[in-house]
Amino acid sequence: MKAFLCLLAGVAMLCGCKPVKVQNTPPPQQSESAKTPVVGAYGWTLGQVIPDNIELLSQNGTLFYKYDTNGVFPHVCLAVNSRREIYTITAYTDSEKPLSQTEIDALVEKLTDKYGLKATTVNEDGKEWMFGGTNWVALQAGDKNTVIYYGADKLIDEMRRQAIEKKKNSLPDL
Repeated sequence: MKAFLCLLAGVAMLCGCKPVKVQNTPPPQQSESAKTPVVGAYGWTLGQVIPDNIELLSQNGTLFYKYDTNGVFPHVCLAVNSRREIYTITAYTDSEKPLSQTEIDALVEKLTDKYGLKATTVNEDGKEWMFGGTNWVALQAGDKNTVIYYGADKLIDEMRRQAIEKKKNSLPDL
């Protein structure tokens, strides 16, 4: 869970969001299995290849595409691997306009009905809900902004393996 939250925090920082500080929290709630598979959001599909004509940004070795919308979450960031496949879709509110508690409650209810609630975590920065299965949705709500992530474990795990292999290959032989 900590590795997962570190990955989310890294993507959030690239996309302009505040990282989440995780503290010991109660064990996650057991949930029903995902009702509908998480496939994507905002017109994008997890695993979809971003067209070559879209310019990607790079920060700390992470490739991403960022754009603004006029929706409830006005900022969207797509993190992609070296093959330009989307592995996370992140959307967030402006820091001065987080969602209201009523809006958050309604969103949690909709996401629970659609994907199934997997876990709930509370820390000093707010609350996080996890939905879905191997492709998942995470919703973070704090005082300053609200962030929603859509992710694909298969692609994230592949990137973790590649990063570990790259690190192993860069270590000197003893």
